Amino acid sequence: SRIDRYTRQGLYTLAMDEAHRAVEFSAFYLPVHVRMAEIMMKEGRVRQAINKYNIIAKTYLVRGENDRAASILSEVLEMAPLDISVRESLIELLESEQRWDEALDQYVDLADTHHQLGNFDMSRDIFGAAERLANRVGATPDKIVRIKHRVADIDQMRLDIRKAQKTYDEIIQLVPDDERAHRMLVDLHYRQNSPTEAIKKLDALLRIYAKNKQPNRITQLLEELVTTYPNDTGLRSRLAAIYTQLKRKNDAIRQLDALGELQLEAGAHQEATNTIRQIIALNPDGVEDYRKLLVQLGG
Repeated sequence: SRIDRYTRQGLYTLAMDEAHRAVEFSAFYLPVHVRMAEIMMKEGRVRQAINKYNIIAKTYLVRGENDRAASILSEVLEMAPLDISVRESLIELLESEQRWDEALDQYVDLADTHHQLGNFDMSRDIFGAAERLANRVGATPDKIVRIKHRVADIDQMRLDIRKAQKTYDEIIQLVPDDERAHRMLVDLHYRQNSPTEAIKKLDALLRIYAKNKQPNRITQLLEELVTTYPNDTGLRSRLAAIYTQLKRKNDAIRQLDALGELQLEAGAHQEATNTIRQIIALNPDGVEDYRKLLVQLGG
């Protein structure tokens, strides 16, 4: 057609003139309107093109041609992923057809769009709506968990730590081995100065790693946490234990040394005595010095 030929040649004004003539001849022939929107995009009139596409999609909806409408809206979102009105139209269409999985994916993308635009409260509200829909239609736990993680991320960003904790606990109820939820709970409890709770969550995560035969993950996590919280005796003792299991004798001794010092500074002499016994059992250089210290402590 002349429209196609002019468009290929970059003669967009002539192409649009031909399209207008075609519309005058057959005003309700939607493929011509689609070509007009395509020409607008090529001319750089993005907003006008998107509005045109949206009108075309709504017209297809009125005609009951839902697949064509969905196709148009999806194409527009590829060109303009941050367009909220188009995505809302697509969600409305998918819900009307009970295409729940696709609708949920679009809800998540819509919430992400608001997040990218800095509308954090709106983003959280939409994630909440997506979660309610997911529960109502019996979505898979994985899909619900994906949404919950995003909600918790926003709550953390807004420093609403208790809400984030509650959401991570809900995730673990749905998927007990969700490593990220366990890891985030460890950090959140430390941030709230609740080391005892943090250690409980940590032990749950370490059990997952152990069950999956991932000693390197255990070591890496404990090393990170000891670096961040060097005065936490629970972390030091666990890192020393894994080093001992892995036959990393010198690393184990270094951790036990640091642990013993922390215990002595805290006046926990019985715990320090037990730690020194562990060091002696590893037969370190200067073992006699440790034995003398043990005697001084009454061990």
